[in-house]
Amino acid sequence: MLRIAPPEKEYSISSIEEFVYIARKFDRSALYRGVNDQNHQLITSLGRKKHLSIREEERLLNLFDTYATEFDYYKPVDDWEKLIVAQHHGLPTRLMDWTRNALVALYFASIGNSSNTDGVVYAFYPENWLEIDKSNTSPFDVKSTQAFLPTIPTPRVRAQSGVHTIHPNYKEPYIPENLYTIKFLGRHKYGFIYDLEKLGVHHASMFPDLDGLAQYVKFIVRG
Repeated sequence: MLRIAPPEKEYSISSIEEFVYIARKFDRSALYRGVNDQNHQLITSLGRKKHLSIREEERLLNLFDTYATEFDYYKPVDDWEKLIVAQHHGLPTRLMDWTRNALVALYFASIGNSSNTDGVVYAFYPENWLEIDKSNTSPFDVKSTQAFLPTIPTPRVRAQSGVHTIHPNYKEPYIPENLYTIKFLGRHKYGFIYDLEKLGVHHASMFPDLDGLAQYVKFIVRG
């Protein structure tokens, strides 16, 4: 059996083989997040909107909930589920997306940006987990950063092996003590996307809907 040393804090890679070797150093409890620009800190989408306050955050969610009810498949049972759905459809929230699948994180670190920016995959071991289906706590009353499994298994969440963290201090960069980084130069992004496609990780598999399929077809035609 191949013995692999525990992970170090920082790595630099230039091939998918190197990435897979490093990913094997982490056990199954690790979470990953891919960022396509190393200069972007781990801040929630809501935190990047400097002008938004907590009151405006709730107003955003209430507006989303009001208009989303016209869609038959939108049936959240509480604010947690509203936040999860809103997050996955691009509304700024205090949630941050993570995945249990290191290859999924590498994919998101490689797409959607110029080869002029270097990518990074973050890995960490969450110390605190919140069981939201057993909690009476509102997401707006959580006092510390915690990880939780989404209770609405949307197709995107399932495909991306999705996990969330919730951040009460949503404007502050998230820098846990057990944070690891795997960095790579921007010129390697397309090669990673090409290799990941061979492994079944591509836009159609990450976004199992017509939008995802259209993006995947464009990738195939463009080569």
